[in-house]
Amino acid sequence: ISRFAGEQRIFYTMYNTSMTASEISTNEYIRLQVLPRKAVKIMTFLSNRITSSEPATVKVSFLDEFSNRDISVSDKITFRNSENDIIGETYADSGFASHKININKSSIDSIHASTSSGFTAWTNICKVTTEIKPKIWWGDLHTHSIYSGHGRGYTEDLVSYAKQSSLLDFIA
Repeated sequence: ISRFAGEQRIFYTMYNTSMTASEISTNEYIRLQVLPRKAVKIMTFLSNRITSSEPATVKVSFLDEFSNRDISVSDKITFRNSENDIIGETYADSGFASHKININKSSIDSIHASTSSGFTAWTNICKVTTEIKPKIWWGDLHTHSIYSGHGRGYTEDLVSYAKQSSLLDFIA
């Protein structure tokens, strides 16, 4: 548990104990860090429309059963096209990887990701074209944090979850 008192940070660990509301002053916040369990799956994402003239970004997150990112994972990830050709390799860092790949032909395709620990997943289907068209961005247009008065979590936690667990392009 991290305890924040103004700009001063005090770190301590609690074992089988709890704090009551009277033990916390009204000027302090208690921030709990959710530690995910061991990853049970990977989630992959690829833009649904890409061009053969520019690299596309494949994103991979290692998730526990509650869709929290397992930051302890550092696996090798291999990407293959639908014809089973290897089109890229990378390593996950803190349970997340982002890798640029090239698909050189116009088609409708999906990318297969496999990890050194045995996880496998297919990306969403994408259309590969030779012409550049407007891109679709995935995001959340309405979010709240602790600063809005009725949200939960800090802004940096919200951004981290949106980018690395939900694989969103933006939040507002």
